Amino acid sequence: MDEQAGADGKSVPAWMIDALGLPLLGYLLNCVGVDAQAVTDEGQVLSDEQVRVMEALSARRAAALSEDLDEAGVRKAVRHWLLQVGDDGQSNAVRLRAMTCQTVTPVSDGADEVEATFVALARAVYPAFLMPTDVTPIPSLPELAVLVEEADDRIPELISALPTGEEFIKAVVADEKMGRRFEGTPAPGDAYVGIYLNSGWGGPVYLRGLPTLLFLAAWREVRDADPSEARFAAEALAQLGIVRRVLSGKTAKVRAKFAFTGLLLPAGARIDLGKDGVVRPVTDADRRHAPSELQQKLGGAADDQGNRPYITYAGDVVFDFPYPYKAWIPKSSDDVTAWPEKVPPPREVDQTILWLRMSLALAVQREQRTYIAQSWQHINDPLASWIGPTWRDPRWGRGLFAVELTQTEVDAWAKWYHLLRASNAKRIELAITRILRAIAERRDPVDVLIDSVIAWENIFGTSQGEPTFRVTACLAKAT
Repeated sequence: MDEQAGADGKSVPAWMIDALGLPLLGYLLNCVGVDAQAVTDEGQVLSDEQVRVMEALSARRAAALSEDLDEAGVRKAVRHWLLQVGDDGQSNAVRLRAMTCQTVTPVSDGADEVEATFVALARAVYPAFLMPTDVTPIPSLPELAVLVEEADDRIPELISALPTGEEFIKAVVADEKMGRRFEGTPAPGDAYVGIYLNSGWGGPVYLRGLPTLLFLAAWREVRDADPSEARFAAEALAQLGIVRRVLSGKTAKVRAKFAFTGLLLPAGARIDLGKDGVVRPVTDADRRHAPSELQQKLGGAADDQGNRPYITYAGDVVFDFPYPYKAWIPKSSDDVTAWPEKVPPPREVDQTILWLRMSLALAVQREQRTYIAQSWQHINDPLASWIGPTWRDPRWGRGLFAVELTQTEVDAWAKWYHLLRASNAKRIELAITRILRAIAERRDPVDVLIDSVIAWENIFGTSQGEPTFRVTACLAKAT
């Protein structure tokens, strides 16, 4: 292998790590990222197969340099070469991987031809997800990198070049249930289904673009947890199962994240809500969904040691929710403007968030009322052609107070949530809503009073309206 340093002073192995990234280089050499980093160490012993891979990469880099390309051009040329598909139906990346990896971690072969071809396609596309994208970071727009990465055309281009891509399309068209959903055209890949989802997205989904959508959804699930090839293929199969379910008119579950600002949780604290999900501290991975407009921080009151908690308006707490995912596939005679009525957002979302906010108010007893305000949400929708977070600006509500909960308060929050969940709290949702508005949203004391009276009526009122009469009579005397 040519160890000659490039114009930037880096050795060839160091350049490979910089240009390809440790995940992709580790995949090609069949080793984890730490071991891939070690290829730059003098005296590092590589296997004969790993040396051959490094030599192939070095030769491709040398060929790109001979074309008088700049550094960005050389990187692009080497990356493009890795994803080129040969006559054997494999990309150069998969072919190099085969030199160093003789065994493949087993994944379900699939229950039918659709699943079997999709698993094979997922494995073939996997190295493209490991390939870094060159995005100039803009501090004021941290979410730009995610949008650019998802819009990159390397995934659909690779799928279209792979024989397994066409095999998957043919399998879908031949499938009795799935195939009839896509409107046929002379070219099967151009078939599409008009679909409207309760996630807020609607429009045509083309069969040729379906694998890309599913793989992007799978990658969002595994990239920050276990981005191995086997885990990616298994998750891709799970996303396919979700889509097959909703295409048949059933409800599936996808992961949704709702971020809240107003408080900090102790390190490692989690609230298990059972089938309703989990409340946990925000992670760096979550913050990629946070809009740049909400990056400001807010400080709270200092404790006895002089330490002040700082929250961000972008959110410091995330609620992971299993979103009930439904679709409506209209007939040609249907009015598509009826979409919101056909598949409205699941009521469980607002209800669970309402209980979360109310249980917090009941659990934490401090001088300043503790509450949370929603900032952004992200739904991992496997059929949406564009994924971006929606957000609310918590700065427009009543002033927030930055607090850091103790573990005792977290435990109390969890206890109150489960008490509300198991009770008949649905009967007094109006009262709960009005109480929370009075606490967290209203600025005018008159509005706070009105909310309080409405809450009182909902809790103690009757259909005859006697408590309403008594409350209003007392208010009349007071004024």
